[in-house]
Amino acid sequence: MSETETPQGQFHEVDISYSNEELINKLEQYEIAPNIAYSKVTINRSSLLLLKNELNRDSYLNRLCEFVDNWQSKTDASVFTRNVNQLIFLWINAIVADENTQVILDIFRCFQIKPSVSFSRSSKLHLFLNGLLVETVQKYHLASLGYMLNYDENLLLPNASQIVPNLETSIAESGHNQITALLSLHFKTEHNSFLLPEEVSINLNKQLMKVIKKNVSEKAQLYFSGDSQFDIIVPYIENKDFRCF
Repeated sequence: MSETETPQGQFHEVDISYSNEELINKLEQYEIAPNIAYSKVTINRSSLLLLKNELNRDSYLNRLCEFVDNWQSKTDASVFTRNVNQLIFLWINAIVADENTQVILDIFRCFQIKPSVSFSRSSKLHLFLNGLLVETVQKYHLASLGYMLNYDENLLLPNASQIVPNLETSIAESGHNQITALLSLHFKTEHNSFLLPEEVSINLNKQLMKVIKKNVSEKAQLYFSGDSQFDIIVPYIENKDFRCF
């Protein structure tokens, strides 16, 4: 599973990579023979340089240009797949950082298939890349939506919506005479009768999370259920699974 970096420097686990077989199928959909993609792709570096000169050096688009500039014409299936997945990583992060999508399309046009008696093969390669761009952006947004619905963005923990399905899974996978535990923790501060400022509340929840993680086993599943409230699923519970509480 590939990690996609957010502008804030956090990482969300979003699977937006492709296998060799998946890319071969996509190449064939655009009537591009895999061996052509592995050995005949060149880069129009003069056009790429013009694009790069207009970019911020710290941008993902600049990193994308640099990666394309080092593209090797002769590769194999494994290297080609790794390179395409790195392209995806860079263009997704460029879009998330609200960088100019048109530049990504312009970079695509720097890819060429040579020698060719016409532009048709290069155009098919551009369509292949455009199709990947549309598909991967859609995947990212769907995965991000799922993350927003099922995880707390500050603590990066699954929220209460995930407890029931995961508890059912843990019980179903438990062996004979094995006990799956569900614990609910609600911490109270001395003066929690009033509403804490959001920043204070977030920091308090983070500190509570750290304390809990230090005192439960690695197999315990921690969930955030609201301010100062956590739930824990422990498959096959043992005495050593909790060191305090």
